[in-house]
Amino acid sequence: MPDEMPEIMDDRMRSAYKAALIRACIELRDLIREKISTPGSKGVYSPEGEAPYKQSGNLWKSYKWMVSSTATGLEDANVYSDPAIAPYQKFLEEGTGKMGARPHYWDALEEYDFGAHVQMYFIEEISNPTRVFGTIVDSAEE
Repeated sequence: MPDEMPEIMDDRMRSAYKAALIRACIELRDLIREKISTPGSKGVYSPEGEAPYKQSGNLWKSYKWMVSSTATGLEDANVYSDPAIAPYQKFLEEGTGKMGARPHYWDALEEYDFGAHVQMYFIEEISNPTRVFGTIVDSAEE
C-alpha cells in the first residue's frame, strides 16, 4: 500500500488540476459570452471600443473551451472562438481599416485572472477530502 501512495496522490493532483482548469475555462467562456449578450438589431451596432452587440448569435455560440493533455503529460487549457462558426471574430476584436474594434475577448481575459482562478479552484479540489478524481464520493464509505 505505501508504494501506491505517490501514484495515487499524483493522480489526485492531476485530476484536481484538470478540474480547476475546466472550471476556469467555463467561467472565462461565460464571461466572454456575457460581454457579447447585449441584443442588437439589423443596422444597430455597438459603438467602437465596446463589445459587439449580439446580432445572429453565431459569435456567442462560437466561444468554446478545451482542456487536453500535451505530449509531456501536462494539461493545456484554451478558450477560443471557433472560426467555422464566426470567421469574423478577429475583425470584431481587432477592427479593420473600415471598422473600429469591438473588443471583448481580450477585455474578458484581462478582467478574469485565469491563473488566480485556477489556483483557487485547485486548492478547493485538493482540499476537499470527499472529492476523488473529479467526482464526489460518500465520505462514510470505506
